[in-house]
Amino acid sequence: MSILKRYNGSSWVTVPDGTAFKYYNGSSWVNPSAVKYYNGSSWVTAWNKSDPITLRYAVTDAQTMGRAATYMEWNPVGNAGYAYVGCFSGSRDRVGVYNFNLSTPTSGSGSLSSNLSTRPVVKSAFFTTKRHSSSGSSAATGTIYLGVYTGAYNTGTPDYNLLDFNPEASLTWTSGNTLGFSQVHTWTLGASYGQALANALNSGDYLAMSARTSGWDSGKSTDSIYSRWQGPATGYTGYIDITLDYI
Repeated sequence: MSILKRYNGSSWVTVPDGTAFKYYNGSSWVNPSAVKYYNGSSWVTAWNKSDPITLRYAVTDAQTMGRAATYMEWNPVGNAGYAYVGCFSGSRDRVGVYNFNLSTPTSGSGSLSSNLSTRPVVKSAFFTTKRHSSSGSSAATGTIYLGVYTGAYNTGTPDYNLLDFNPEASLTWTSGNTLGFSQVHTWTLGASYGQALANALNSGDYLAMSARTSGWDSGKSTDSIYSRWQGPATGYTGYIDITLDYI
């Protein structure tokens, strides 16, 4: 926390950590990474360009987009409030789509939009949700990818062409570490996808959850990772944790 102060003409006020402070280096005004002073025994930071904050935004709803026998629809399995992942019974490729409350975090303060306007860089991000107690194998294997859906949420006709999994994040389960029922899991989103997702959510897009990153269609055999994941209306409120900084 900054202890650097400036005189504003009537009183001394604190210069906040971040990007506003600059000094003249002889040829131009530059923003240093830190300001330190010597206290007699060591150098102590008085001001820092980096000042990260971590925020948690909760899921408000989970739905499924996918293909019925001959057409696309929302919740083709007839179970609103769940995010289904994978192809089942050779007829439908299902993609879960999540909506968030980005106005009021459950941890931290301020909307995602207001925080990104001052701290635009995502340093880390994580997404947590829970698998339901049924649907698919009790020891599922395979990979679940996270991307972005850029279409309208749970209205109209969903479109696989509006899915974007570049970049993406993923979790993989193997025969030695299977995905069981009722398990809570956290995806580490990484800097690239974390930044892309934060920007996408802030622009009105949605988090997508899929068994593949392309080639969605009907007529496939059942995916080994086929699974159903919960939303707030069906028993579990997932969330995204995002750490933002100035640089």
